[in-house]
Amino acid sequence: MLKFGVVNIFPPASSALEKLRLAERLEFDTFWVADSHVIWNETYSLFGWLIAQCESERLQFGTMVTNPVSRDPIVVASAFATLQDVSGGRMLCGIGRGDSSVRLLNRHPAKVAELADAVTLIRTLASGDSMEIDGKVVSLEWATGVPVPVLVAGYGARMLETAGRVGSGVILECADPHFVSWALEHVHRGAREAGRDPSELSVVCSTATYVSDDIALARDQVRPFGAVVGNHVAEVLRNTGANSLPPELEAFVANRPEYDYAKHVHREEEQANYVPDSIVDRLCITGPLDKCVERLRELDDLGVTHVNFYAQTDNYDEQMELYAREIIPHFRNAL
Repeated sequence: MLKFGVVNIFPPASSALEKLRLAERLEFDTFWVADSHVIWNETYSLFGWLIAQCESERLQFGTMVTNPVSRDPIVVASAFATLQDVSGGRMLCGIGRGDSSVRLLNRHPAKVAELADAVTLIRTLASGDSMEIDGKVVSLEWATGVPVPVLVAGYGARMLETAGRVGSGVILECADPHFVSWALEHVHRGAREAGRDPSELSVVCSTATYVSDDIALARDQVRPFGAVVGNHVAEVLRNTGANSLPPELEAFVANRPEYDYAKHVHREEEQANYVPDSIVDRLCITGPLDKCVERLRELDDLGVTHVNFYAQTDNYDEQMELYAREIIPHFRNAL
């Protein structure tokens, strides 16, 4: 069954609680919080407060996403072990190399190997197992022992294959079926090389959506998401060179302007204007209701297990209510 989630982004903390209440009321499956501690609320303290307020016993919580640069992986492991205890085992650790929380401070994202090591460390310690770190055997003896799924966010081939080798799943910030198919080829290759079953991995697709018969309006609502993806694409190209991603993604960042991470994801900012309509249509889920259902079916058929929507548009509550009433039943009632 395809699961659906809400991704909270912007401060204040009270806004996160409002989005949590929305997710509970509409019976969404997951609630995610972005981890960028300078421009947005600090994630882990926010989670503790939200979980204490949560009225649902089934809603899962996850980071979209944390990183091993601004966060020491041992601290991340301890945080998730604590949150597993507090939440009754409902945590999901989404992790990447580091984007806004790293770039804003002029730091460098983690290397692929460093991220892989962090994934192993977090999963091991948060589950209550011990491991040797810098010559010292470390364990969180108080951990509940409930495993923490660690989902790896990536765009480039090396990162995607790493997700398949070491992750509990992969996070793709994109709703383009062509890219998702390409990405999963690499994820599955990594899984098979590690002797793992690719079908056991979660595939999380996080994107922006706006349902409307006015396609121009819908596109403008989600265009900033295209600029977010553009930054990731540019990062992959810096590291691996041309021809390392599907050509349509490489082409649209050729004339990308400088990006202000202090205004990350903000819809009213002009820095997303370079993203063409054709790319918006590929990356996001927009347009009339039937077209949105069609796109979700494509993703479901490819093996996507979770679809999450960033809370960045106008009328977000109404949009999610429309999903709960008119779209999600297509996938839950089909079982």
